Amino acid sequence: MFGVIHTWKVKADRRAEHDALMKATLKAERERCPEVLFNVTLGPAADGTCAEVQLYASETAHQRFTERIQREDAELQRLWASYSEHCEADSFRTWRFESADFLGESFVRPSLSWGGARDTVSRSEGKLRGKVALVTGAGQGNGRGIARAFAESGASIFVVDLHRERAEDAARELGELGQPCVAWAADISQEEQVQAMVSAAVRQLGGLDILVNNAGIFPFKPIEQFTSAEFDRVMAVNLKGPWLCAKYAFPEIRRRGGGAIINISSVSGHHGGAAPGGSVYDSSKGGLRQLTTSLATELGPHRIRVNAIAPGVIVTEGTGGRRLLESEAARKDAERTPLRRLGFPDDVGRAAVFLASDDASFVTGITLILDGGATAQW
Repeated sequence: MFGVIHTWKVKADRRAEHDALMKATLKAERERCPEVLFNVTLGPAADGTCAEVQLYASETAHQRFTERIQREDAELQRLWASYSEHCEADSFRTWRFESADFLGESFVRPSLSWGGARDTVSRSEGKLRGKVALVTGAGQGNGRGIARAFAESGASIFVVDLHRERAEDAARELGELGQPCVAWAADISQEEQVQAMVSAAVRQLGGLDILVNNAGIFPFKPIEQFTSAEFDRVMAVNLKGPWLCAKYAFPEIRRRGGGAIINISSVSGHHGGAAPGGSVYDSSKGGLRQLTTSLATELGPHRIRVNAIAPGVIVTEGTGGRRLLESEAARKDAERTPLRRLGFPDDVGRAAVFLASDDASFVTGITLILDGGATAQW
């Protein structure tokens, strides 16, 4: 299993033509090659306009895809000529990643650069400039994707993980984006540790504007096999933990004149039985969904917005990483999803940037379902 990322800059005056052609091409490719996962991102039509295509496939599937392209070389050349007319000269870049590189510990993507100077391309650059964000569970997976998106958007990041080495590794990577990043280890189910965590964030980064409650655990097994102690542990981390973090972050965010709290829930909090043996996990995420609306009501008068993101199937270490992408279940999940692909931590990160930014200044109390449309159909 490997991934390929292609990027290029689009001429501002050819943007509409380019985007229409790109969408039509990707639609056709998804229909002809359902075993290849395509993800296309069309950047803003302002400065830094760019396009990005990601392909994730097994070696066999990618070989079939390549052979078909070669057989249809004339069509490929016609399309490429059309794209070339829309693109800035010498702006095309390609990266190929073996599975260990593109899924690894945290699904880290490289900074993308155009031509001479090395500039990070971010579709939400500057939206969080001057803000301080505390992200729990930020050492890997969705949390690391959120922290990376925040750093790319100009925020300082307080990187929290249960495991110090993971937090430090993430902070080192994020620091390369040019924003202050501090690593901290904490168990969010422990009140004293949460209180110390928030105090440290304020002390070391000068305040707190954004809290992301991402840390969580997800054991799945039949109800008769669960112990009461296991039930208590899931609720302590997945529900009590976010409540504690909000409790101690609230006065600090209020002191800054307002801000945002984002809870990372799950579609399992909306629809029980999304996966077998999820009675405890689903209940904890359903509770987090209700906590979101309750806190939105309570904290709104203090100019603190509280929202949640409910991801569907996201490719992370916790959901199987490479094994998931290579599985028949992943192929079927992608086929059942209207957007015909699975999600990645960057998808969650971009959604979190929106909810944390002024773009969502009149948005509070909602749960943004991030599942490619999977729950929009029967």
